Amino acid sequence: MSMRIDEVALPESIDDESAAAALFRGFVDTRNLVRREAWGGSADLDFSYRETFMSARDSVEERQHRFAAVIDDRVVGVCRVEVSRHEMDAPARLLISVLPQHRRQGIGSALLTAAAAVIRDEGRAYTQLGVEHPEGPGPRLVASTGHGSIPADNAEAQALTKAGFTLEQAERVSRLELDAASVEHLAEQLEAATTRSAGYRLETWQGKTPKHLLQTMAALGARMSTDAPAGGLEAVEEVWHADRLAAFEHNEIEGQGRRYLQAAAFDGDEAVAYTKLLLPHTGTRQAIQQDTLVHGDHRGHSLGLRVKAANLLQLRQEHPDFDRVITWNAEENQHMLAVNDQLGFGRVLVEGAWQRRER
Repeated sequence: MSMRIDEVALPESIDDESAAAALFRGFVDTRNLVRREAWGGSADLDFSYRETFMSARDSVEERQHRFAAVIDDRVVGVCRVEVSRHEMDAPARLLISVLPQHRRQGIGSALLTAAAAVIRDEGRAYTQLGVEHPEGPGPRLVASTGHGSIPADNAEAQALTKAGFTLEQAERVSRLELDAASVEHLAEQLEAATTRSAGYRLETWQGKTPKHLLQTMAALGARMSTDAPAGGLEAVEEVWHADRLAAFEHNEIEGQGRRYLQAAAFDGDEAVAYTKLLLPHTGTRQAIQQDTLVHGDHRGHSLGLRVKAANLLQLRQEHPDFDRVITWNAEENQHMLAVNDQLGFGRVLVEGAWQRRER
């Protein structure tokens, strides 16, 4: 049995019978299978061929490089490297997935070697990746923050440690079930948070950010790169402005067909808190909670609770077919974890945030 590493080029079409299209579909299928394993068989976080293809072809935010480990014409492991097109000193982002029956055979190491060459050519000083680690018995590996841990005998954890990566942060993955009782609870939480944040204006919308809000939303969104807890992860300040945000949303919504729901709080005309939900189009009934941020000068007024509750209620009203929401938060981010607890989220698993210095 021989294994080879192939670069996964973009095909002309994801539907044709070419070798390039077959390899690309194998890349997507393998990634989805590995993620399902971490989620107990759930396909909620699958990516479609179209979404993956459009993201790779049209992204205005990053360049992507993809590799596949192939045995007997079957893709058994995949790797993707993403590098920012804007922040040239930002760390490379890595995804690596190997089918369970092919782990501990050197496949992950071979994919890491292929990725390292690309990262070196891109001139990035750090590589970062997130890995979903199912819970298990035995000894624990604690994140460098001292908050959160993963099973130490996890195959991916052992392989990454051997390859020189450090577990810099543990992120708690939580889920909210949107049933009638939880919706009533959310409405109560929103009412209480609105009382505590009197004087701030709330706006919600679907799709693209209204033009008159682009600049202030871009300014607030830029703070995610430095204000969100990063543990020992290298963080580079991102520069966002109205044109960059408009281009990003146009690409995501018009180009890739993604659906967003947003809520933001304003002090006068300045956006001071926001949150965003992504609605996948793969047939799942699970929405994905993305960014949530409250400007440091405006914390302590229940704005995080207010924008999240408002957006979750917007989801329920406008898209009642979505009946659950998933979210990720750093274990050291005790305030936001408390907000999630208050809203009714429950713990599912832990994602490890790993990093390696390249030079």
